[in-house]
Amino acid sequence: CFGSTSRMDVIELPIVWRAAVAAKDFSVGEEILRESPLMLLPKIRKDTPVFDKLDEIARRNQISEPVLYPVVYWSKSSDEVKSKVMEFFVAPVPEGSVQHKRYFSACAEIHAMEEFSHIPAKEIMDFLLILRVNAHMVGDGTKTSALFYMGSKVTHSCEPNCM
Repeated sequence: CFGSTSRMDVIELPIVWRAAVAAKDFSVGEEILRESPLMLLPKIRKDTPVFDKLDEIARRNQISEPVLYPVVYWSKSSDEVKSKVMEFFVAPVPEGSVQHKRYFSACAEIHAMEEFSHIPAKEIMDFLLILRVNAHMVGDGTKTSALFYMGSKVTHSCEPNCM
């Protein structure tokens, strides 16, 4: 549900559409939002041929291997979860850039795998790009990250000006 609370307001911004912004100053350690994850993304590499193939694709396209692992969990997600995730902000990658070529090629290769052939390459690419700016660490961040529906809407600074 979007709207105003005493802590946050929802505004429309040109690039990200709707976003939650602070409606007041917060004290250090004050809880702003609590929600269950929409999707958990374990960072553990399983010793299976699928992960071996994702590693090969990542190496061939000069992408960090763990970046591709979430596709395994995306392929098993419900349509409801996928629909909500596709509402998240997708950071644009300039077409023709080296990064775009790498991701585009890797996603085409992933789509060509039997396990992922039911997922369009563009959807795979959008999902991976969504993760770049919307995935949050869970715990110490070494084993799991997650996507949060409301949390994805909260504006923030990657270089906060407060502690």
